[in-house]
Amino acid sequence: MKRGLLILFCLVVFSWNVRSQSEFKQMHKSYEFGWFSGISNYSGELRQLRFEAKSSEFASGLFFRYNFSNNLSYKTSIYHGKLRGSDSSYPTLNISDRNLSFETDIVDWSHVIEFSFMDFGSRAERVAAPYIFAGVSGFYFNPKTYYNGEWVELQPLGTEGQGMPGKAEKYDKIQVSIPFGLGFNIKVGEKRDVVIGFEVGFHKTFTDHIDDISGTYPERSDFEQMSPEIQALSYRGSELPNQTIDDFPAGQARGNSNRFDSFFFGGICISKHFTKYVTNNRPKKVKGKKIIL
Repeated sequence: MKRGLLILFCLVVFSWNVRSQSEFKQMHKSYEFGWFSGISNYSGELRQLRFEAKSSEFASGLFFRYNFSNNLSYKTSIYHGKLRGSDSSYPTLNISDRNLSFETDIVDWSHVIEFSFMDFGSRAERVAAPYIFAGVSGFYFNPKTYYNGEWVELQPLGTEGQGMPGKAEKYDKIQVSIPFGLGFNIKVGEKRDVVIGFEVGFHKTFTDHIDDISGTYPERSDFEQMSPEIQALSYRGSELPNQTIDDFPAGQARGNSNRFDSFFFGGICISKHFTKYVTNNRPKKVKGKKIIL
């Protein structure tokens, strides 16, 4: 791990050093408006693998990118996707007895800094470059489950006793995440003013409730104070054969509160590139004379 970070650091320093030593008459400063289309997915209590292609959902969004230089860019984006998971996807595991499931729309507004490892677009022949990015985002989610022929919102119910006297407050549906990832851009078209890229971005969150599952089942006394609907959605094992609501596992683990949920977007980005040129006024000595670049 440490060796990998050292190699990455050396590549960044080398790339930046090459740029600083190169003499260009003009530096590219530009901006882009673009469209994202791809998939969204999540990792949490209802996902036993880090990534499952079959559980991916369509995602799309808009973004704006401002290129400070050929290496450094700022990007803000609004992406929308869906996340879902179900214990029924793992019939051979004991976890299937929990019988929980969820689905949520997710809307993410990100602000990231991108660093390209090459002077992307600084020369006519340089039309492709890889990049990495990291930043901060705010996102909205609202987990639901299908019950009695309709979709029911879970957060207002407090399925783990949230909101009851002496218990934790109900979780917020607006949270913060740390997005990071990598991508690859290619300039196309006669004027090289269209950028097509592929990008994968992971979001480290600070909540364990994207799927409405985190801690333990309510205690028996709390459970008895809940409405029949909340009881049924807190413990859905009663819907399985040979189980009833009387088998409610009071106080037992319902999720893993020691690990936050996460999600990601991956797909294709297409943008229109608008370039403006800023003169580099650094003097350069040639044969004892100064030439203003």
